[in-house]
Amino acid sequence: MSGSTRTPATVVAWRPATLAALAYGAGAGFLAAGFLGDLAAKGRAAEPEYRTLMQAHGRAQAFGFGGLLALGIALHFLPKLRHAPLAWPSLANASIGLVATGVGLRLGPALALLADDPAVTATAEIAAPAGAILTLAGTGAAAAVLARTHLAGPTPADDAAITPVIPLVGAAWASLLAAQLLDVVGTIGAWLAHPGGVVAPALDDAVMWLAIPGWFIPLAMAFASRTFPLYLRTRLALAMALRGWLAVFVVGMIVDLAGRSAMDSPTVLAVGQVCEGVAFLGWLHALGMWRQRPPLPGKIADPFVRRAEAITGMASEVAIMVACAWLAVAGAMLAIGGSATLAGVGAAPSTDAVRHAIGAGVMVPLIVGMAIRLLPGFAGDRPDMIGRTSAWVASLAAVAASMLRAGPATVAWLDASGVPIGLPATGTTWLLPAALVGAWAVGALWWSLRRSVGW
Repeated sequence: MSGSTRTPATVVAWRPATLAALAYGAGAGFLAAGFLGDLAAKGRAAEPEYRTLMQAHGRAQAFGFGGLLALGIALHFLPKLRHAPLAWPSLANASIGLVATGVGLRLGPALALLADDPAVTATAEIAAPAGAILTLAGTGAAAAVLARTHLAGPTPADDAAITPVIPLVGAAWASLLAAQLLDVVGTIGAWLAHPGGVVAPALDDAVMWLAIPGWFIPLAMAFASRTFPLYLRTRLALAMALRGWLAVFVVGMIVDLAGRSAMDSPTVLAVGQVCEGVAFLGWLHALGMWRQRPPLPGKIADPFVRRAEAITGMASEVAIMVACAWLAVAGAMLAIGGSATLAGVGAAPSTDAVRHAIGAGVMVPLIVGMAIRLLPGFAGDRPDMIGRTSAWVASLAAVAASMLRAGPATVAWLDASGVPIGLPATGTTWLLPAALVGAWAVGALWWSLRRSVGW
């Protein structure tokens, strides 16, 4: 590569993990969301086909897009952070292949809808539990590799960079494993009952709640607390605050899941949502996102780093700041909506509103904003080896997708809560445009990183 200072390839297959993640995000994630929008616009949201595709879309985004990308980054980065060799490199790379294959098989029932053939449908019903089992096996193997690598390193001091985030990372992976275990149970049950591979609604809600806020938010907060001071010049989050709000969040998740599934109690659910929402807002306060930040400390000496900041620094920051704003919105939805339910006034936000405020609002812009900063360095490229225009397109498209997908549901909740803001009800109008813009964001992200990730 001309002008690159690429280092020897790492033993971790983070590039295939990244490419698979981007493919799942653009295809089974956003393009599938476009089909969902089309079905909803035609009044077919109550049909089994819609729920089949919706569940496939959710798994592709959580386990494929977010999960594979986080997996590749964690396996690549943890050995450097812990100053220890990666444990069981072959198992680490196998775990990536297992998750990528499992997510593909898990899409089987949705893909069978295109064939409209009983034989294909029967095969797809078998593929769904097989895919769920492979996904769980891959994540479990990766978790074992990460844990063994962590334990092989020197005992971290109390003031080490990794020490405050260990509980957050551990809670995040535990939640992801729990989500995937429930998905295995649900897909096996669906296969035995032969309803086209569709997990029961209550169980599906628990799977996705564990997989999106339960897994992604603690992991994102751990990552943000270490990287935002470097990139955004925020203050270093206090370890006590990170852990304290994690305790509130874990209690909220347990109570929330009990209220929405085991007990089927709106009151219990509301208590859990208040805890979750307060934890979101508490984490944001600990990160100091909207406090005054010091200016850059003079001219950056390294010309490549200086050029990288000029090219992608603002694009990255725009996406990250919007992601944090959506996390604040999700936190307010949960805290205010849960409180309103307990008080018997107002309206609780819909599950769709909160889930997409986190999934489309937080996850997509945050992934885009951080990927264009981090991945060139993983590849050993110069910091400025990234497409300037495509980085901005990816950032702005991610922001637009978050507004188009999460915005209407947020407006609907505000209207139902007695806070009209003068915008008309949109229903399903923006679902298809949001999906197309989201797919464009993922495609532009790959284009900006193509020198680093290949393909």
